[in-house]
Amino acid sequence: MTGAVIVVVAILLGLPLLAWWVGNRRVWSRLRPGADPDPWGDAMRRFGLTPQETARVESAVTWGRRLDDERLRRAAVQWARQHIEQTEARRRIRSPWGRAALLLGAVAVLAAGMYWMGARRGEFPWDTVIWWVIWPAALAWLATGPRRAIRVNSDSGSSDDGTTAG
Repeated sequence: MTGAVIVVVAILLGLPLLAWWVGNRRVWSRLRPGADPDPWGDAMRRFGLTPQETARVESAVTWGRRLDDERLRRAAVQWARQHIEQTEARRRIRSPWGRAALLLGAVAVLAAGMYWMGARRGEFPWDTVIWWVIWPAALAWLATGPRRAIRVNSDSGSSDDGTTAG
């Protein structure tokens, strides 16, 4: 009798918990209307790309490189446009005050780091300044990758470095 009660309680508690856990998995979010886009899967299905080709297209979009295959170039252009649209949509959602607070926080961390490093070593921390100049510049350059990918993969005559593709 005790075993039966334990089984019934386990079922009554376990099934709702199991349903809640399975329902919160990310795989189900792709089935809901209005779910976040899946650019990797969309590109693979739309253009019939293999996983290796999809990785090449993603790399070209991220770094703004030119692809040799016409089909991959079309996929890169569409993927880059989708990426730019998603980025703009996220930017519109974010508050300008939040961005200002993030910038102010970054400047405060830089100033505190420079003060701490200078006080500790007794000299001006050029390595810290160089780091805080290089990484925002690198991130800004990386953010332009999709626009470069559209430019170099839309035009079939030239690439980003001025050489012709052949």
